[in-house]
Parts: sequence; C-alpha cells; structure tokens
Amino acid sequence: MLSFVQETFGSIRTLGSWASAPDKYAGLIVAYRASGGASVIHKGLGRASNNKLLEGIREYAVELVRSHYADFGPTLAAEMLLSKHALRASRETLRKWMVADGIWRSRSQRRCFHQPRLRREALS
Repeated sequence: MLSFVQETFGSIRTLGSWASAPDKYAGLIVAYRASGGASVIHKGLGRASNNKLLEGIREYAVELVRSHYADFGPTLAAEMLLSKHALRASRETLRKWMVADGIWRSRSQRRCFHQPRLRREALS
C-alpha cells in the first residue's frame, strides 16, 4: 500500500493532475507532502476498540461458565450470566471465549454417535 502511495504521489505528473481533482484528493496531497506516507495510514491503527471488554471480565465469565454452566450453550449461558451475575457479554463473544477455552464445540465438531453402515460389494 505504501509503495503504491509513493509511486502515485511521488511523480510530479500525477501530482499535477491530482491537484485539479476534487478537494478530497487535494487535502490528501497536502497531508502527504507534510508528513509523508504516515499521513495515509489510518490513525486508529494499533488502538484498542471502544467496545472491547476488559481482560478480567473475560476470565471471570469463562470461570463462571466453567463452574456453573458448563453444559449450557453460549446463548443460554449469556442469559444466565446477565440475569444471575449481572455480567453483560453478547452470546457471540461468549461463544468465542468458550471455543477458545475448549468449553464449547460447534455442532459439526461434536462426536458422531452413529457409525456409517458399510455398503455391500457390487459385481459391476
């Protein structure tokens, strides 16, 4: 990406043609000339999400699920955590945590109980 930006903004011919482009490109050109390729990179790169739960909440929730609700699915476990322990985590977040800790497996990953029947040999 950065090499593309350097090739695009680096040539004088291209800058001249972009200078007459709409204002959104003009501001990008000014920022690139001022601070180089770092101006093109998104400013939120490397920062934590605003919706990220604290790490202690994850361990607490997984421990509660493991001790009290080990045989529950993620949806019911999330409802029980909210009603009995006042711990709010979405079912999808809880499902990811349970899969990571080996508490929950998807339906396709569970053991198959029925052994497939062997087919009879055919002559042709």
